Amino acid sequence: MKKFVFLLSVLSCLFFAACTREEESAVPEEGIEIKFDIKVVRDGDAFTRVVQTDWEDGDVIYVFFRPNNSKNTYLGSDEYVKLIYNGGAWEVSTDGSANTLDYYTFNLPGKIGTMYAVYFPFGNVAHPSTGNFRCNSETLNSALNSLPPFSFYMIDTGSTFTTSGSVQSTYTLTGTLTMTLPENFVYFYIDAADGKYNQDGKYRLSVEGIKPATVTNWSGGSFNQVQLGAGEPMWGFKYGDGICFAGIIDDTWATTADHRFIFYSDGDPAVTKTFSGISLSSHESVKLKSPTAANGWSRFLEAPDYVELAGINWAKWNLGCTSATDVTNLWTFRWSGIVPNCGNDKFGTMQTHSVIDDYAIFDPARAILGADWRMPTCEDFNSLTSNCTITNNADYFTATCGDNSITFPTKNALYGQGGNLYMWTSEAASGIYAYVVEYHVGQDPPTFNIATGGTSDNERRANGQNFVRPIYVGNSSSSDLVMP
Repeated sequence: MKKFVFLLSVLSCLFFAACTREEESAVPEEGIEIKFDIKVVRDGDAFTRVVQTDWEDGDVIYVFFRPNNSKNTYLGSDEYVKLIYNGGAWEVSTDGSANTLDYYTFNLPGKIGTMYAVYFPFGNVAHPSTGNFRCNSETLNSALNSLPPFSFYMIDTGSTFTTSGSVQSTYTLTGTLTMTLPENFVYFYIDAADGKYNQDGKYRLSVEGIKPATVTNWSGGSFNQVQLGAGEPMWGFKYGDGICFAGIIDDTWATTADHRFIFYSDGDPAVTKTFSGISLSSHESVKLKSPTAANGWSRFLEAPDYVELAGINWAKWNLGCTSATDVTNLWTFRWSGIVPNCGNDKFGTMQTHSVIDDYAIFDPARAILGADWRMPTCEDFNSLTSNCTITNNADYFTATCGDNSITFPTKNALYGQGGNLYMWTSEAASGIYAYVVEYHVGQDPPTFNIATGGTSDNERRANGQNFVRPIYVGNSSSSDLVMP
């Protein structure tokens, strides 16, 4: 019976220099030992002065292989070696691959193959699952469990390894990984030495001209690198006493220009600041002061007025508007999207969960206005239509209860025109669809549209082709500026 023991000798080096420290171990009496002698090299600007400056305890590099065996094929996505940094050296863990990374896999000795590697920061924040990278549930809030970790990362898109040894001796796999950052990657770090921002990863930063990016999976010798639209919110990762964000700059940063920043802290109203006359180059980093009024930040959107109808405090106008009849600021939000009019990349818009409870950061009403506000549920709309008198004309839909009423503009809706009401709810339907309230005057109850064909509701969910009407759930006026 063959017995396989996996050892590693790796030295992490600061710039382009690398050296090797051998870790000796006895050869088993029976079987073949495979030894990994891998060097890890990184570019000099892979870490920055305000984020991570060196390898740290718990850092993880996932290494995948294409051995030059008789089939000359890539190993499966679940057949990898995991390198873990222990503070002074890298150690190897095969994590379920021990039964596949053997003599026959690599067709040892004297063979040449290729290694591929990916590194995510801040400890082991990601794990591969059938080739797809996902955030670890033990390090991040549950809203991210089904999403990849959009943060900075390093990859090696293919480095040679060789094998050596002889029958019934120690076989050694030798090679050097060169970890590099994607081109045009930049960092933002919000300082919070008092620990203000150290809650469970529910911080997001939207910056004009910055595209969140990540590696979503590995398959067949390549990493799938995905970029979201410029201005899409970057997830914050706790680092030290602050929060780190990272993304890829677009061409608007090549020259000096103004760029708007929006900071979201779950439970607080979103705040914004326009930085004038700034530019960024590839692999640069920026340290931001805490986003407070004293540092020049202001509320992104003022809270709307609200009125009580059938026990529910409905906003008097749609999110992004300034009055009930405002049809010039009918900003459209993709379902679960929190930045208005921010492209159509569709990534992250197809979650099957509701945007409530642990997923509140996906609720644009809450994310922008704070915890005193939320999107309406299907039941909220049922209450409105069953308890109020409904009237309409070609441009507006009006619900009246006693002396109070609210008006919904419909004329300029991208989805539903001519006096009918189409609004986002916060609830997800079965499959990949979201509930949209669809109301025609005279209906009771309204229809909650979960169309299942072609480019209907699911396409509109990605395109943002409905309105958001906030509901106030706080205990006091939210008109005052509340800063994080």
